[in-house]
Amino acid sequence: MLAPLGLQAFDRRFEDHFGITMTGGPLGIDDVANALAGKGWDEACETRCRSFPKFAHDPSMWGMKVKFILKLWTFIRDDLSGYAAAHGMDDEYRHVCYVQPCEWEHHCDCISWEEAGDGRVSQLNPNMHLVVQRYVKPWTKRYGVGLALMINAGHVARMPCMKAEDICHASVFISHSWAERFEDFIATLSKLGTDNVVWVCSFALNQNGNIAGALESIDRSPFAVAMHSATRVLVMADSSADVLSRCWVVLELHLATQKYFKKYDICLPDDSDEQLWTTVGEKLKKLDVQNCGAFDPADKQAILQYASRSDGGIAGLNSIVNQTATAAMKRAALMAAAANNNVDSIASQCPSSVLEWRSFDDQSLLHIAAKHNSISVLRKLLSMGCHILLEHCNDIGMTPLSMCADEGAIAGLHALLSSRADANHQSLNGFTTLHYTAKNGHLKAMQLLLHCKACTEVHGCNEGFPGHTPLSVASWHGHAKLVRVLTEHKAQLEHEGVSTVSALHMTALNGHVDTAVILIGMRASIDSQNDHYGRTPLMLAVQHGHVAMVALLVSLGARQDICCPSYAWNQRKLDGLQFFVELCGREGDESHAAEMIKGLLDRRGQDRGNSGKIKKIIQPMDECPELPKASEAKELNIGSVASKPEGRRAAQEHEIRAMLVFLTAGKEGHGFVDTADVKILLSKIAGVTVADIPNSHPEVRLLAGLSAQQIACYLAEWADPELIRRCFQHLTEESPENAELARKAQEVHKA
Repeated sequence: MLAPLGLQAFDRRFEDHFGITMTGGPLGIDDVANALAGKGWDEACETRCRSFPKFAHDPSMWGMKVKFILKLWTFIRDDLSGYAAAHGMDDEYRHVCYVQPCEWEHHCDCISWEEAGDGRVSQLNPNMHLVVQRYVKPWTKRYGVGLALMINAGHVARMPCMKAEDICHASVFISHSWAERFEDFIATLSKLGTDNVVWVCSFALNQNGNIAGALESIDRSPFAVAMHSATRVLVMADSSADVLSRCWVVLELHLATQKYFKKYDICLPDDSDEQLWTTVGEKLKKLDVQNCGAFDPADKQAILQYASRSDGGIAGLNSIVNQTATAAMKRAALMAAAANNNVDSIASQCPSSVLEWRSFDDQSLLHIAAKHNSISVLRKLLSMGCHILLEHCNDIGMTPLSMCADEGAIAGLHALLSSRADANHQSLNGFTTLHYTAKNGHLKAMQLLLHCKACTEVHGCNEGFPGHTPLSVASWHGHAKLVRVLTEHKAQLEHEGVSTVSALHMTALNGHVDTAVILIGMRASIDSQNDHYGRTPLMLAVQHGHVAMVALLVSLGARQDICCPSYAWNQRKLDGLQFFVELCGREGDESHAAEMIKGLLDRRGQDRGNSGKIKKIIQPMDECPELPKASEAKELNIGSVASKPEGRRAAQEHEIRAMLVFLTAGKEGHGFVDTADVKILLSKIAGVTVADIPNSHPEVRLLAGLSAQQIACYLAEWADPELIRRCFQHLTEESPENAELARKAQEVHKA
């Protein structure tokens, strides 16, 4: 019988996605519960977490970083849309299953289509109501706090350089409608910088608690406390702008502009759409708070009473809404002109208004024009005296050039660099322009910046960890082409220091095997412990269940006997990889990665010692045919290869060997390699397209059809590095070297 369709919290997938907690399994650890109680694994962790008991009673600390909300969306997206498509809702707010039997897991009252009878059934909307009901409430019930505090507690416990206040204190109060499609809410929210901490009521409040009781006094409500502490208020509106017809949103507008005097802005999915702003503006001008709606009629009554007691009463509140709409439309008109390269509109403005214009996240018009490649407007702005804005930073420290790098806007980069913008300026997280191109995979932008002498060795903070260079960021995200470009520009593979990380560690952490191959080919140390916890790349690959990465590293001789006793969770001081295998083997791991990894370590874990030699790439298995013995086993000494005079060519030979190992390791020693596998591998090595390699080519005929284990044994016994290099140097033509390789490989195959 199939398990009910749905998402589980705190299983392996959930924990790896959010990087927060470890429950059950051999260690029986719960980061979230410990952190919320002010406890930690060691003194440093306890110091980071000791504020959480106090935060639980302070609504201003119930914020959540934008990047975590985006992670939530990617985690629930398919389940949310699938569940909503399979269900309706009747007049009593019960979910109606369209298909029987219904395989979906339910967290609410649910009836069949037949039970609904003649009642009115509408299609279920994948909105915030459903997100809270299906995910937030069941996930947070065990902790008695909101989703934001739960995620933050687990994250601070895991991150050695994270401060609780930095990710809990909300600087932006988000005003939104629960009826809006969650996907539209995410599209608008994603325009904020991912490191912004926002206060979203559905994630801030304990949805399993007494919410009505918390709202008895509007002035002392969590909403008011959080808004008073925030620096600005931002309304998330979709194209319908229905959010501004909700009573709570109108009340928040009043509190922000008349009581707390906060910067107040309206944000649309596309702020540069002038027609959309016109539609929104017309709707706002006609808005009357008395006609606004609320999910709970009692809320509307309380809000109207509050408004009537305020200066100007309800009429005054309506006037404030109209004034806010007019100001927002004026700002939007200039933004649209800058984004759409409308030079005439910009030229008609007085220089001071152009110079002083700011968006909701403190971008200047130069930011807007540059990231949209509006070069005519950019030149006009510079001629109007906006040179002083070249180094103006938005709310997360990004200059116009940083924005261009983040967006991959090549034309904007050219224009700003020619105006002497600083390519090495660091944002608040320490990122330079190279970091942003490395993060988002913008190859052409990176090449331009490197041509302009952008520094490759600046350290920034990536995913909560300091010490990241552009190379380690590119490795983290698996951008293999960018990794190759950076290494060719002499980017260091790792730096000395306790607060730095190596590029190979980052690619091992996320399982990017192709990136690891490039780094190993450039002589990255596979046994480096240049990690915040002293782990090796193999430890990271084992811990996170990356089977192919483990196979690659073990096959290349990564040591299995290195200890990491300082790792905070290793309270039992387990030796070598044993602790990390236990982490991988926690309950709920549906991929059986732990069993596969244990097999790899047992089968291929020959003691490498300190010699740096790999005697065989993969040990033969019992079921493989017996192969002819070579007169002398080939050995690859990494150190001697690295020290050859022709360093780049030697590194290329090592990379080729590593790629061949990857092909065999990916098959786990079983099954057969097909033609497509071989052609993809050869195309990567030779730098040609797959179409350039005919199926009749000798290497394709030789390798396709052999088992991965046979190829591995062949490489271990017969392949000479120089022969491999010459062979793959002439992929698309017949050669004596290929013929010799063919003869030897055919002997192995026949045997």
